[in-house]
Amino acid sequence: RGPGETKLEVDRRRVKERIASLERQLRALEKGRRERRKARRKRGVPVVSIIGYTNAGKSTLLNALTGARVLAENRLFATLDPTNRTVVLPGGTPCILSDTVGFIRRMPADLKVAFRATLEELQDATLLLHVVDATSPYVEEEIEAVEEILHELELEHKPRMVVYNKVDLLDGDPPNGLAVSAKRGENLDLLLQEVEKRIKGSFEESQIQMKLG
Repeated sequence: RGPGETKLEVDRRRVKERIASLERQLRALEKGRRERRKARRKRGVPVVSIIGYTNAGKSTLLNALTGARVLAENRLFATLDPTNRTVVLPGGTPCILSDTVGFIRRMPADLKVAFRATLEELQDATLLLHVVDATSPYVEEEIEAVEEILHELELEHKPRMVVYNKVDLLDGDPPNGLAVSAKRGENLDLLLQEVEKRIKGSFEESQIQMKLG
């Protein structure tokens, strides 16, 4: 504490210093992401961004699909900087899987800036893989919350597929749609096959649009 500083003034100064430090970190992360995105565009490798409501098991799914040791926590914003891993799909197609921050409903205003910054990479995604916690009692509300945020980010027209996770914990029948267990590795081969099919379909559609354009 400097001469004449009260405890309140010290606390305020430390908060300002912390905010400044976080802003510097965010700027550095944004610069790094821009450089990675630029490099990926040059290589032409498709990007599959894993999205979903918080605690849907996105990081666990990325771990299971790639063998990567990505932090998998039941904690809001455990993944702030998207984690990217390369995987070769069953048909031999290489792609990048990108883990992102978990979505939430009614996000506090002071978190929105950081949240949006972490989702910039979704703009370049070839496919959005929407992971849903099949055991949640609020499945429909959580799906709707994700859809609303995609709309806010003007990503509602981005190709995407829904996958229901944690089906090993369900007592009843799994929901209609692709159901997996990232923890037990159930149906992951089927998931990768479907991802590859969607990527190829998206690529063929873009080629047609380029020819028509």
